[in-house]
Amino acid sequence: MASWDDILTSRDKEVFALSGFGKKAGFGQRPALLIIDVNYNFTGDKPEPILESVKRFRTSCGEEGWDGVYHIRELLTKLKQTKEDGSNLLDRTMILYGIALPIGFGLGATEHT
Repeated sequence: MASWDDILTSRDKEVFALSGFGKKAGFGQRPALLIIDVNYNFTGDKPEPILESVKRFRTSCGEEGWDGVYHIRELLTKLKQTKEDGSNLLDRTMILYGIALPIGFGLGATEHT
């Protein structure tokens, strides 16, 4: 049972069921990858323990935030590889992000547009 099930009316549940919410939708023809809130305020400017990072960036997630950044880099690398192996997923994928990471990190917008 979802946490909101007890506050939805029977009609709300019927609307959701009839409209297809909660069902698999697939990726469609032009999937989008949205990278949100990956900036110094949320990650700090280097991987370091959160108790140190929040001294300079009060909303930083510290090392855990950087773990996420590394996974994002892996995902972008895999998208680039699909172009190189001929499947061209990158050509059909819109990548939208506004990030501020150290120069040379390999996530510049021009690499993926």
